[in-house]
Amino acid sequence: MINTWGRLDIAVANAGFGVFGSIDELTAKDWNRQLQGNVTGLALTVKYSLPYLKQNQGRIGLVGSVGAYLPNPHVGAYGASKAAVNSIGMTLQVELMGTGVSCTTLHPGFVESEIARTDNDGVWHPERSDPRPSNLMWPTDKAAKVMVKAIIKRRRNYVFTTHGKVIVWLQRWFPGLVRTIVSKGPKPE
Repeated sequence: MINTWGRLDIAVANAGFGVFGSIDELTAKDWNRQLQGNVTGLALTVKYSLPYLKQNQGRIGLVGSVGAYLPNPHVGAYGASKAAVNSIGMTLQVELMGTGVSCTTLHPGFVESEIARTDNDGVWHPERSDPRPSNLMWPTDKAAKVMVKAIIKRRRNYVFTTHGKVIVWLQRWFPGLVRTIVSKGPKPE
């Protein structure tokens, strides 16, 4: 990138895969895979992008999830990894003060992806159905446009999709209700 264009203006760190299973079912291998991809990979993307971003007051976009704010039955490792992304974003916002580099942490709700079709070992299963409600799913291109706008505007934290905003708001003010709602939600295969 630097060799081709000579600069880096925006770095987006996104790892979108989930390790499925209840907390008592997950192995150390499952946890390590989840955290290495969604946390360590993201942090190293930022680390190696920062010298170039600092040269021209660039922007960082970290892709989290509304799962960072919610109880996540059967996807607790995923939720924990996205909560770590949120923490990294808040930390960068302080560490980067005075550098001109901004960090936007993005928290989408349901967006079309292949996440539900990949098992805990990273094997893709095209026949596997997605348990997420299709009526709440945002098209990928719509989500990408919203994320780009938030990064360009240098927003610090951006929760999006209507259902994502609603459930995060409910979790803040009515956590017992949210526990009830998510306990009745779809379960991954």
